[in-house]
Amino acid sequence: MYIEKKVNSYSDSVDIKIYKDDIVFSILYGRNYDLYWIIENGTHSDEISFEVTPCDSELLYEELDKLYKKIASGKIMGVSRKNSLEYKEIFKDGVINWISDDRDCKNIGDVSITKKDEAFDITLRIERFKTGFGDNHLGSIRFRTSGSAYYMFYIPFKEMYDNLCNAEMLNQITIKQYCKQKKISVYPTK
Repeated sequence: MYIEKKVNSYSDSVDIKIYKDDIVFSILYGRNYDLYWIIENGTHSDEISFEVTPCDSELLYEELDKLYKKIASGKIMGVSRKNSLEYKEIFKDGVINWISDDRDCKNIGDVSITKKDEAFDITLRIERFKTGFGDNHLGSIRFRTSGSAYYMFYIPFKEMYDNLCNAEMLNQITIKQYCKQKKISVYPTK
């Protein structure tokens, strides 16, 4: 897994690109101040799934863990929202499922995040659509910062994006990661 930060001069923000095997997806902040998750490589089907482990990227794994814990707790900005309709829609049976805030469009996408023992499974479903020019484009998953169907639950996603943007060393691996990748015991046996 490789993570790249790219300055987007159009939106005056940073795009986060995540590469895993032959999958490329971006997390970006639009000019309208909304967050977007986009499948970048158009050769994929409308659905991609991949796993993030600490061996892939400790930084991304930790950020997903923070996101998952915040949403699972139902506590946003110090207020419990576990009884809200928005919470019941976004978090069911231990799975985060965000349906794009572009609900007025017929090409809606969604993302599911499932926590396993030492991994997160991420599935993005984004419908293709044709423009008037006959191009086959992928849509995006939109996280509205104002007027979201999930009220304030966009905040943990925005915090994750901000933390990835502010990270100094996106792809530096730790000794622990290296040992796991090489299947070396960190604590030698006697």
